[in-house]
Amino acid sequence: MITRLSVTALDLSRNQLTDLPSQISTLSLLESVILDSNQLEILPPILYDCPSLREIVAKDNKITGMGTCVGDEKLFVHLKS
Repeated sequence: MITRLSVTALDLSRNQLTDLPSQISTLSLLESVILDSNQLEILPPILYDCPSLREIVAKDNKITGMGTCVGDEKLFVHLKS
């Protein structure tokens, strides 16, 4: 279970993740998340609920779509190496 923390960066690489827990959205200070080398097929929509998020790095996944999101020109998404 994720509690409210002052987390600004989160590296969840190499965990065979197919999705993320909804509690991620409670990390209101999260600016960067690294999801390299997992089993994601879309970027988890819950990431778009993180108000401070500016960077998503998700290389080496099975991503074919961005999920349902509202475009944010301040959000950088890096999917390929």
